[in-house]
Amino acid sequence: MTTVLVRSIRSGRRIATAAVSAGGVVTVLVAPFVGQLISDTLSFRLAYLAAVPFLLAALLAATVSGIALLMARRPVPTPYGMPYPSPEYRH
Repeated sequence: MTTVLVRSIRSGRRIATAAVSAGGVVTVLVAPFVGQLISDTLSFRLAYLAAVPFLLAALLAATVSGIALLMARRPVPTPYGMPYPSPEYRH
């Protein structure tokens, strides 16, 4: 899926997308070992709690970027059409 995503993106963003995707793959591979290390060393509860700040940061970033994207693309509605007459209909 990552390969298809990287190929479908414009050339200027391919490197950034590949780097982020590679970071995600490395995280998926390393996280179980780090979680096991924390669980064995301290407590299994701490292994679960260690993910909470990262989860909240990701949720906040997704929310802020989603709202910003939504606001940038949404046209400002006018309740009754154009706020002023077009130049063609002025007398």
